[in-house]
Amino acid sequence: FSSELRRAHRLERDLETLLGTSVGAHPPSPATSAYVAAIADAAEREKGAGNPPFLVGHFYCRYLADLFGGSMMGWPTRRALGLAETPGFYTHDDVHINDDRFAY
Repeated sequence: FSSELRRAHRLERDLETLLGTSVGAHPPSPATSAYVAAIADAAEREKGAGNPPFLVGHFYCRYLADLFGGSMMGWPTRRALGLAETPGFYTHDDVHINDDRFAY
């Protein structure tokens, strides 16, 4: 998928600029580790002809819901936490949507 959809760099910057910390200072929780393991397991089970696409739901949630629905959460998050700027995770100025979708 497009590198524009990768959010790790935004999360890293938010941790540094908004909270004064880094990713390395926060090891994954057991729940996060289990979630990552479940995604890796689904990817393995998806391999091969005739196997169902287990990761469709994950991609829907992470890339459609976070990208479009999640972008609406930036301002409320900024206001609720009293931040000087909107967390970068919620901004998508680096994602370019093809305007041809309106040419039907």
